[in-house]
Amino acid sequence: MARSFASANLYEPHGEVPTKIWFLLPLRLYVGGYFLAAAWEKIGDGFLSEPDKLIALFRPIIEGPDYPFGFYHAFYKLLIAPHPGLFAFLVVFGELMTGLAILTGTMTRLACWGGLFMMLNFFLAFNPLIPTPNNTLATPNYSVTFAVILLVLLVTGAGRAYGVDHYLRGKAPSWVA
Repeated sequence: MARSFASANLYEPHGEVPTKIWFLLPLRLYVGGYFLAAAWEKIGDGFLSEPDKLIALFRPIIEGPDYPFGFYHAFYKLLIAPHPGLFAFLVVFGELMTGLAILTGTMTRLACWGGLFMMLNFFLAFNPLIPTPNNTLATPNYSVTFAVILLVLLVTGAGRAYGVDHYLRGKAPSWVA
């Protein structure tokens, strides 16, 4: 029997307890839209044509003397600093694809894993523990907030509520949809 939005069961079974997941739809739409807006803003600001602009946002933090994450500093020196164009493309493409997937509820769990990876990198690059003119200890750290939201969407499989994942259920692995 083909699934349709009209016959969608809003009480998805999780083991023995039916769970309401439709209430996550506004959260999923907001997060997907936010990622799309962030990608669009980076495209509009010319980060793809001038990738050094993106690197310049966090270079003072990572190359600063008080930067606490030595492993990420090594990662930055080895992979990010020598290849700013590739890095800028991966950031913009990652935000665009994550936003589209979460917004439409397509392979939501896989998109949330990608979003969590980006949030981890943003947290390490824009370290809230080091005060700078643009980053004080009182500055909200949106990467942590979005990481928590992405974890909720990941664990609940929020794409099954009025999303393409509803149709992929049983056809795709559970870690994807």
